[in-house]
Amino acid sequence: MKTIARRQWSRSERRTSECFDNIISIESPGDSMVGTEHTAVLKRSRSYLRGTSSTQNRGTEQPWKAFLGDWVYDEIMRTFGIEYETQEDNCCYVLVKLSKTHNTVQIDTTKQIHVKEYLERAIDGLDVNDTAAVRRFMKSYGTHYIDSYVTGDFIYQVFKYKRSGFHLLKSYVRRGRRRSGPDNLRFYFSSYFLKQVGDIRMASGNKRIEEWARNNLRDSQYLFSRPSLLRLYYNANVAFKLNDMLDNGALLGLGLKILKPLFRDRYKRDRYAEIVENDMKLWEVNA
Repeated sequence: MKTIARRQWSRSERRTSECFDNIISIESPGDSMVGTEHTAVLKRSRSYLRGTSSTQNRGTEQPWKAFLGDWVYDEIMRTFGIEYETQEDNCCYVLVKLSKTHNTVQIDTTKQIHVKEYLERAIDGLDVNDTAAVRRFMKSYGTHYIDSYVTGDFIYQVFKYKRSGFHLLKSYVRRGRRRSGPDNLRFYFSSYFLKQVGDIRMASGNKRIEEWARNNLRDSQYLFSRPSLLRLYYNANVAFKLNDMLDNGALLGLGLKILKPLFRDRYKRDRYAEIVENDMKLWEVNA
């Protein structure tokens, strides 16, 4: 998933208020400390798009696809700090991520929502049995509204594994790595098993923190050292320093729902949702 910087998603947030007159939201505070590490063990490179996603898009099973747009494969790889290779290889990937939530905002659905007048007129004149008319309505007024969102930031790194090392790490994780010490974990992230170590990246694109991470999260193994998020796992001092730097620079989670509350008439509401979901499933198959 492409995690969106706040300056890019503020327009979408206003889109909800363009449809409804009386939106009330409930805001909850986030974390005081950066979250514990999340490790996603992934067989294919495209899987780590799903590993970074905290998006729920009603009507689709792969919501992260909606944020890719026209991204090409090498652009996706660069975003995750991995060098693009044209030849297909027999490798697997591990995504390590630590996040800090700033706040969570949820629309209060206990109150009756009032639709703006111009939109009510458009709904009254809409023939939901005419799919072409419904799609014109979608183009003019959208298909979903923002039901909830989470802001904060997270730091992540992708490790590219030889398949043999990947299977060993996967077995280690399944056995319950929390009972083992950091040295055991470092062993499975050693060069013997790895083909490539990705650059450390921030979801918000904060270059200052990325540079700090490259300089302060260096992990020494054998005759060389490299930046690794594993240092945060066994060094509390650098974890606290990182925590102080993380801000509210990215949209971490997004909950989208179909614009069913627009329709007072149950038949229109259900028919509109059916067309939206069918179109999204077709798009998802062909995307």
